[in-house]
Amino acid sequence: MKFYGEDRKVEKIINKDFDVIIRNHKVMLSAPHAVNQIRNGKIKKYEEKTRKIVERVARNTDSCCIYKTKCLEDDANYDEYSYYRKYCSNVVKKERIKAFLDIHGMSSKRAQDICISINDGNNINHRQDILEHVIAIFKNDGFANVTIDTPFSATRKSCVSTYIHNECNIIAFQIEINYKYRSKKYKEYDLDGIITTLSKIVKYLDLCIE
Repeated sequence: MKFYGEDRKVEKIINKDFDVIIRNHKVMLSAPHAVNQIRNGKIKKYEEKTRKIVERVARNTDSCCIYKTKCLEDDANYDEYSYYRKYCSNVVKKERIKAFLDIHGMSSKRAQDICISINDGNNINHRQDILEHVIAIFKNDGFANVTIDTPFSATRKSCVSTYIHNECNIIAFQIEINYKYRSKKYKEYDLDGIITTLSKIVKYLDLCIE
């Protein structure tokens, strides 16, 4: 029997620019843009609250997580080589992770509430049944405008989710969350709601994927 929120095994690994927390269940969350990034020589601002989301969802569901803590002139979701991505892959293989969620933030100017990026279905092994269930969880919780691969599609091999799928052959989502749900500047702010919904998705994935 599975008991969520009950830490029977917890191991925290601190690296120079990211932390990893190992727990019991076989879903892993990631926040590679929890700090500023450098892309093509330019600073890209960190994606607010993505670390907190990943930490809390992982704790709620007794799952593994990884998140950036320092910028080393890099972008783990873009650079041709990334130690962050390599470490993710190692954890997935060692812990026998069966599903991976890479959490990102998109601008409040975007029309979408949520964008699910799956590289034309390749990153989830074209499991339409799983995709439809994940979409339904978001919509049932009030996130009405959910799009697939628009405006972000995770087609680059250097995207964390695409890399993990290709290296480990597991289902890997990139999930983009509109800023209006992550910032108290907006009336739509609902960080607890996002965390609750993602926790439902993680529990579903953990139970449905062999």
